[in-house]
Amino acid sequence: MPWITVETSVELPMERRTKIAEAITAAMSALMGKRREVTAVRFAVAAAGSWFVDAICVDALHATVDIKITRGTNTVAQKAALLAKVHEALQPLAEPSYLIIDEIDADAWGYAGLSQATRLFGSAL
Repeated sequence: MPWITVETSVELPMERRTKIAEAITAAMSALMGKRREVTAVRFAVAAAGSWFVDAICVDALHATVDIKITRGTNTVAQKAALLAKVHEALQPLAEPSYLIIDEIDADAWGYAGLSQATRLFGSAL
């Protein structure tokens, strides 16, 4: 049940957003073992004049990608491989751009009214 937000410093064309979303979804499935049908990718664009690097407003493409997954469901090696693949999918990209894997406790998030803990452990909670 990954929830991924890709925030960029400039608007990306729909074709590029679609390619990035497909690459991220494929990587979540192939590298992290996540189900495609519940992998959500959301794009957001920072307001004009609001992205600064070294105290200078940027006009090049920078990005921050926040990937939310359930804590303890992936290894260090899997997460490292995912970060590399997501970075590759965003190219060309100015640096610094940031990728974050945010691991959330299974009882603290879910979808369709059920926590991930309930999905994993059912009534054994």
